[in-house]
Amino acid sequence: MGKELRFNYDIEGDILEISKGKPRRAISRDLGDDIWLKVDPKTGEVLGFTILSFIRRFTLKKRERKVPVVADFKSSKSVS
Repeated sequence: MGKELRFNYDIEGDILEISKGKPRRAISRDLGDDIWLKVDPKTGEVLGFTILSFIRRFTLKKRERKVPVVADFKSSKSVS
């Protein structure tokens, strides 16, 4: 079973963190463009990612950005 997607935004630091399930110990890998991948140090499983300068990105002319992470989404609640 998949884990719920969680996010946390730090206003002062302008940092968005997204993780699968509860945050766990991870190592960070720099993906460039102020995006960091969170990886389980033992299994290599991707646990989430961090985007630095999150709000600042949307004050620029080009607002759409890609995050180099692939995901499959399913609802954790029944949808009718």
